[in-house]
Amino acid sequence: MKIKEGELYNETRRSQSLENIQRLGYFEDVNFKTSIDPERTDLMNVDIAVKERNTGQIQLGAGYGTSQGFTLQGSVNQANFLGKGQNLGASLNLSNTGSYYSFSFTEPYFNDTLWSLGAEVYQSANTARADFNENHKGGSIRLGHPVAEYTRGYLRYKYDDTKLEDKSENNKVVTDPDLFPLASASGVTSSMTATLEYDTRNDRQMPTRGIYTSGSYEYAGLGGDLKYTRGNATFRYYKNLFWDVVWRNNLTYARIDSLENREVPFSELYLLGGPYSLRGFRSYRVGKMKYSQKVFDQVKIDNPGISDDEARKRAMRFFGGTQQAMLQTEIQFPLVKEAGIMGAVFFDTGAADDMLTSSNLYADVGFGVRWYSPIGVLRFEWGFPLNRDSYYQDATVFEFSIGPSF
Repeated sequence: MKIKEGELYNETRRSQSLENIQRLGYFEDVNFKTSIDPERTDLMNVDIAVKERNTGQIQLGAGYGTSQGFTLQGSVNQANFLGKGQNLGASLNLSNTGSYYSFSFTEPYFNDTLWSLGAEVYQSANTARADFNENHKGGSIRLGHPVAEYTRGYLRYKYDDTKLEDKSENNKVVTDPDLFPLASASGVTSSMTATLEYDTRNDRQMPTRGIYTSGSYEYAGLGGDLKYTRGNATFRYYKNLFWDVVWRNNLTYARIDSLENREVPFSELYLLGGPYSLRGFRSYRVGKMKYSQKVFDQVKIDNPGISDDEARKRAMRFFGGTQQAMLQTEIQFPLVKEAGIMGAVFFDTGAADDMLTSSNLYADVGFGVRWYSPIGVLRFEWGFPLNRDSYYQDATVFEFSIGPSF
């Protein structure tokens, strides 16, 4: 609340108060009603009428996506646990390309102060990479506090245990130990991350206007086996153009660097593609590539008549770069508003390499249908690359996914 009892009435602060209450996400509708007592015309009464939103959610979903195969997703989330604004959540995601389990708790007003305190534990397995399998387990603790209007700062400590495993196909190990030395990227990461967020979105669930921007710096050098530093920057802009048509934008940049003369773990390098990235490309199909002699030799053995040029193409592996930049922009509009069915047209562009230049920039356009259902946002999207290498990237990509694009 930006208005206080007994002070001079201020319309600007009244509007700010209304937006702040809407931004909490606890209420479907918020109205400020004003009235003047005929016997005390120098006083104004302000009544706040709210319609509560169901802050507890149990979600269960299943589907089939072209990149993830069969997917089972479930979550239990209470955004107003015990009526104190606490957030308690547990989730799981199982698919043909991996699994993810997590449990989290956040206290937004620790000891009735403006400090927030949260913790999370997780475990994941990712088999979507073509050259190795990736397993993580760990946890984090996060502390936050407002630093200015709409601005909040966070400190997070993370402990992560990474284990990489060989990839096998047709009972043959395909991982190239020279290109992907698994032991060098396996081990414990102990890091501290500082984050600054600025958020003026009118709704955190379905924003139609406002700005969200954040910057973070991670120092992974507090003990542990894996050493690096990472910087991230995000800018999101939402604007209601007319009626219920919303222009949505997401601009991101990230960079990872070596620390203490250690090479950056190759599993932390950046690749783009997929339903939450460049939507006209398959997951991990945009970014820096390297040649694998092992794959070349195996291809020649398995295909005696194949040419050297064809074998070299098959031997190129998506490796990843130390930098990535990406822009997503889209127009979202209602198709069946009462049922929460929306349409969208989008444009994405981005690159992931050690040096970002116009030559390694990829782009796509596409359209999709989204259903804001009781089990989450169900997305059906078709993407079409504007520039691609026809050997490694498809001309059309269809993705079914659960969850918002950004």
